[in-house]
Amino acid sequence: MNSFDARVRYTRMIIEKSFLELLLEKPVRKITVTELCKKAQINRATFYKHYLDIQDLFDKLEKELFDKIRNTFQEGKLKSKEFLVKMIKYTQDNQASFMALCGDRGDPELMTKVFLVCCESAYPLIKQNIPGINESERQLFYQFLSHGAGGVMTWWINNGMKEPAENVAQYIWDFCNATVECVQKKGYNTTEL
Repeated sequence: MNSFDARVRYTRMIIEKSFLELLLEKPVRKITVTELCKKAQINRATFYKHYLDIQDLFDKLEKELFDKIRNTFQEGKLKSKEFLVKMIKYTQDNQASFMALCGDRGDPELMTKVFLVCCESAYPLIKQNIPGINESERQLFYQFLSHGAGGVMTWWINNGMKEPAENVAQYIWDFCNATVECVQKKGYNTTEL
């Protein structure tokens, strides 16, 4: 690693940290490049070397989060519950970032998007375990699970993550499996996720 790479990573880290701090104070659409640069103690040219605008910065932070989730799910070949616990602990370990990104000033739908990414990553597993439903029904199932789990996570994050991560993971797990049981009662051939 050369010093240029280290400087680039450091600059991005300072920009992102300053952005997240501002995001706790005001909505993303009200944050200006000028105030971000002032907070990060960089000039505008430095900001524009890395990002097109504030929305681009926000979008890149979201994309990094989604990529990390995809990689975590795929690299470890974790079972669904293990992945869920790992993801929730990651959220807790990065509490400040998630509180800024998911709050009213950021993207209140972020955790739903996170769970949609999870469903996308788990598609083969879910398809295998719920063979009796067609694609349209499967999409309804994904949407229900994603929005429900995302809503629980958003509430947990916005309320200061007071409950232990393991408890939140267990609740989400139980809710998801109750949904699977409901589908089973309708006559579909399913197994636990």
